[in-house]
Amino acid sequence: MYIFTTFLSSGSRGLSLFLGVLTIGMASLILTTGSTLDGLAEWVLRVFGISFLVLLSVVIFIVFFCWVRMLETSHVPAERLVWTEGGLHAANGAATLALTYTLLGISLGVRTLADQELNTDTVQTVIGGLTEHFSVAFMTTVLGLPAAAGLRALISITDVKLQADNVSQNHRLVYSKGEQT
Repeated sequence: MYIFTTFLSSGSRGLSLFLGVLTIGMASLILTTGSTLDGLAEWVLRVFGISFLVLLSVVIFIVFFCWVRMLETSHVPAERLVWTEGGLHAANGAATLALTYTLLGISLGVRTLADQELNTDTVQTVIGGLTEHFSVAFMTTVLGLPAAAGLRALISITDVKLQADNVSQNHRLVYSKGEQT
């Protein structure tokens, strides 16, 4: 039962972090673009698609969950290492997801080009469909790769900090024991 409540607590904290980052990100976009929340949501759904957004959200949540677990298990290096590796793999999953959707968008664009006859009457329509798919493809990369880099940095830097704290604490223990003898 203890493990379940611990994971539930970590999940709650991870979800809070995810929602907080999402809220701050949306507020920043609204302030910088002058768009409304409805306009921004419509654009994001049109450009990225629901499947990419859901999958990326799941990956980001997993990274935040692993980060919280890293902090909670910082006193147990072996367990912390598991959560560090899990977080790094999930962050790499964000990059893989972005590149997969990039290739998918390019493939869909090329497919629409191959399926249609290209002549002076249809060229505008064909090129419009092609650029729409390419736009989705490249925007997933523009969002996914920096997000993956930031998530990897969060996990890696936190791990180094926790390792340094453990080394520092061990040195203090050794030093204090040496003074007593």
